[in-house]
Amino acid sequence: MKNDKLLFAVGMLALTTVLFSGYYAWFNKQMANNEKAAMMNATAKTQAGGESMTQTKSLPAATGDIDDLTSAIETDLDNQESVLSGLEAEADVVTSDGAALEGFGQVYNENDY
Repeated sequence: MKNDKLLFAVGMLALTTVLFSGYYAWFNKQMANNEKAAMMNATAKTQAGGESMTQTKSLPAATGDIDDLTSAIETDLDNQESVLSGLEAEADVVTSDGAALEGFGQVYNENDY
């Protein structure tokens, strides 16, 4: 009787180990396929003339005209402002998420509402 219970426990442990190992191998394979697909998409986009995240914008040709210089500087400043505003929006989301998460540790007080 004890041997049956012991064999059952060892069998369940072995089955759990095999299932976990199989899932882990499958998950790693899926992640590798997703990374490969993302790299292929980024390469195709770059080859097709799309702008990559790591690709920098080329500067306009130097003409010696002061108006071209000022317009290039203004364009660059506009691009930097748009990037910074996007970063500020992300920071606001993180801040609001942090404030929401802080409330989870509080004790409910029905007199507050």
